[in-house]
Amino acid sequence: MEALLENLTRFCEVLAVARSDYVSEWDSRTLHRAFQWADYFQHICGRFGANAPVREALERRLRLANESLSRNFEGYRFLSFEALRRCGETLRLSLLGNPAVSQSLYPRVLAGLEDRASLEDLRRAVGQKAAARVLFEAGAASRSRTPDELPGADPVARTDAALLIQYLNDRQRRLDSSGDRERLVEVALGKLAGSQLWPVLAAVLTDDAGGVAVDLVLSWLLGNGGQLQAFCTCVHCILLTEIASRHPRFRAAYLQVLTEWGESMEYMPSGGRGWMSSLPGLDWGKLLKHFSSLIKGPKAVQEATESTLQTLKAQDGDFNEWGISVWTDLLLALKKI
Repeated sequence: MEALLENLTRFCEVLAVARSDYVSEWDSRTLHRAFQWADYFQHICGRFGANAPVREALERRLRLANESLSRNFEGYRFLSFEALRRCGETLRLSLLGNPAVSQSLYPRVLAGLEDRASLEDLRRAVGQKAAARVLFEAGAASRSRTPDELPGADPVARTDAALLIQYLNDRQRRLDSSGDRERLVEVALGKLAGSQLWPVLAAVLTDDAGGVAVDLVLSWLLGNGGQLQAFCTCVHCILLTEIASRHPRFRAAYLQVLTEWGESMEYMPSGGRGWMSSLPGLDWGKLLKHFSSLIKGPKAVQEATESTLQTLKAQDGDFNEWGISVWTDLLLALKKI
């Protein structure tokens, strides 16, 4: 019993180090051993949690260890018996929330999350603000743009997207059919509430190293007209332009959405109201803003947008005067910007 209690003291020290600057000295072998200790004590708690004498002995040792470590580690958080029951998750979140952890260890920490937890467990991890900050900084070097350059691409969404990408990439390897992969995406995205979904999808679609997961998410988005309309409505047009520059399939679908928005416009000369849409929340200014962003985008996006507008203008009578065709007015307005 004394050996078990001594090991518990050592594990409390491991958790304290995981939350401190000293963790910078850890390598992959040390990380592996730390998770082995976590597995061991989760097993002990599961086996002896209902054994009153053993539990009391463990709780006494926890109190002693907590008191000792609080004197040596500034900001030390006490470990309870209930926390010991889930000490693997506690260890992972401590590492994710500590900027002193070597970036080379993050794949192993995330792999541990994937292997040991459900997607709901991953989302709880994403909820930790420190984890969001650290994971974003760890992946920033591999991305062509920073969050400040892409409106709406905040660190939390990027972190959520990174975990979603890993989840989908790992799971899809075990599936045989495209139907199974579609259901996988449905289940994964079903965990995200509506307001959370769009920023995460945008972050996935602008990830440079997303692999198969990006194609899965894009196919899901393009396969549902209602979802695509909502996505284009809720995501900032600059971010939509970035996605259009990366994915030709999205570019074509986005231009089709904008075409439908334009077709909903009717010119109302009375009262100087101009172009009015039958769609809720859409007005002339918003439509112009989306097209303006595309025109200012990369060459391929710019050319596709101009070609679409010229084709629509020709189909609508090829007028050159204001107030007759929404497509003519868009082209004239864009020339002034």
